[in-house]
Amino acid sequence: QKKHPEWSREDCENIAKRRIWIGMTYDMLIYQRGKPNTINPSDYGNGVEYQCCWDDYTPSCFYMKEDNIIYSYN
Repeated sequence: QKKHPEWSREDCENIAKRRIWIGMTYDMLIYQRGKPNTINPSDYGNGVEYQCCWDDYTPSCFYMKEDNIIYSYN
């Protein structure tokens, strides 16, 4: 938590245990996995949304809006 004081203790423990959850931030995911292999932006009229995918992990793809908060994954 010293490296990321903006994250809660619980968030840091979950990241250390390699847990994934809805509501985690893209920065937390990057800290846990490194940068994704692909990032696909899309805009269907409600603002830009992103699909970020890692080839060697399960779940592999994560979805977020411009706020960088994960709202879905598969």
